[in-house]
Amino acid sequence: MTLSIINTATDREHDSESEMIVKLDRLERAINGSSIGLWEWDLLTDQVWYSPRFLELLDFTSEEFPEVIESWQQQLHPEDAEHTWSEIENHIRTGKTFESEYRLAKKSGEYRWFHSQGVAYRNNQGQPVLMAGSIQDIDDLKRTEQMLDEKEAQLIQQQKLDAMGSLAGGIAHEFNNLLQAITGYSAFAQESLAPDSQAYRDIEQALTAAGRATMLTRQLLNFSRNEVANARDGIVDDIVWDLEALLRPLLPENIHFHLNLNASNTPVCVDPQLTEQALLNLCINARDAMPNGGPLLVSTQAITVNELASEGFNNISPGQYVQIQVTDTGTGIPEEIQQRIFEPFFSTKEVGKGTGLGLSMVFGVVQQFKGQLQIHSNPDQGTTVRIYFPVSKEPTMASEILDMNYSSGGETLLLAEDDPLVCEVGRRMLEKGGYKVITASNGEEALDLFILHAHEIDLVLMDIVMPRLTGREVFEHIRRLNSSVPICFCTGYDPAAAQSESLRSMGCDVLQKPFLENDLLSSIRKTLNGEPADQSC
Repeated sequence: MTLSIINTATDREHDSESEMIVKLDRLERAINGSSIGLWEWDLLTDQVWYSPRFLELLDFTSEEFPEVIESWQQQLHPEDAEHTWSEIENHIRTGKTFESEYRLAKKSGEYRWFHSQGVAYRNNQGQPVLMAGSIQDIDDLKRTEQMLDEKEAQLIQQQKLDAMGSLAGGIAHEFNNLLQAITGYSAFAQESLAPDSQAYRDIEQALTAAGRATMLTRQLLNFSRNEVANARDGIVDDIVWDLEALLRPLLPENIHFHLNLNASNTPVCVDPQLTEQALLNLCINARDAMPNGGPLLVSTQAITVNELASEGFNNISPGQYVQIQVTDTGTGIPEEIQQRIFEPFFSTKEVGKGTGLGLSMVFGVVQQFKGQLQIHSNPDQGTTVRIYFPVSKEPTMASEILDMNYSSGGETLLLAEDDPLVCEVGRRMLEKGGYKVITASNGEEALDLFILHAHEIDLVLMDIVMPRLTGREVFEHIRRLNSSVPICFCTGYDPAAAQSESLRSMGCDVLQKPFLENDLLSSIRKTLNGEPADQSC
């Protein structure tokens, strides 16, 4: 009986030992097969056991990664060390959950993000003696999250820009109406003064200031819109000259901006606003690359590329070009990323300091207008970007514009403008030009007056934006009346916006406020003569 009991106990111990071995084998297989690295830290000796998967995540062998806490500390990213240790100490002291994200360097030196969590164990006296936990590679997840955050930030920024564009359009419209009144009445006052009088010179200065305000308003519109390109023959030097006024307030005092313009009589077919924005993007990038300041040069010149030289110009086709060159003395661009800097969303700037869209926009503008782009840069030696636009084959000569005949044949015009000051200025300009003028203060009144005087009205001039009925709505009503009377529009909004382009496509000239008397009379005369009002290249 006693022997039987002993044998039974022995069998149970054997079964228990076998079961333990099975469990340990199972645990070892689970540890080795897991994507999670495990660790156990003896707080009294600073000895640490690292699981094989832990070492594999960092590409180390057990011989290369001693089982001490310093091995882990040395791989911890310097920027993450303070907050990670603070969280560990807080857990050991208070028992609050330890869960943290930090970067560890692999054997190659590459840092990757890891998620770690653990728990401290205490002895019978309540003293912490051991801490155990795990790490999991979350680098891909962090990069995806960062990308989504950047996309969300870009979307929010685009929404802000859209809202700013709407606001800018409304402000510019009202401001341009005021400028129209200021320039119009100032010009009227000048006519009664002797050119050598002080009053005449004072008004001349006021008109100069109004011209600068007009340019600023147009730049505000240009940079707030997102419309189709409005290509036309233009002089690059004029575009660059306009850029200077917008750029200088954005440059710190230690950056010295210079212009060297040598292509004043060479027209190219571009959208002036898009080209100006592209150049502004290049200059802002140059500014950001010069934290210590230095010279920033924008130059232009007309060049001829022949067949022999074309290979040195990125296989640019032989012909005549205008070259725009932006040169800085900044940090330069490493050769390995020079081919990527024009990719959308590629940026070497910190998160929040660049969307990666500025230079891609430059590339898009150059491509859109059949240009070529070159970049030359060396680290710490600055960067030079060259843009080549082909010269227009049939440029519009200035003499053709100067010889235009503005004379009136006594035609009757319907002028519809809701701003009384602007309406009065327009009426006086047209009557000075020899026209008879009927005025309306809103779209509904304009339509009523047109129906009443349809037999005598030779042309309709309207603001695009008016109360009751818009200019576009009046236009559609007039055309439904089967009337072929010529129609012109004026606007304080962007003249290259989609609505203006649509009206132009239907044969209507669109004149941007504030306009000069000659601009107005030229537009009216060309329209009455059946001439194309705005030729795009």
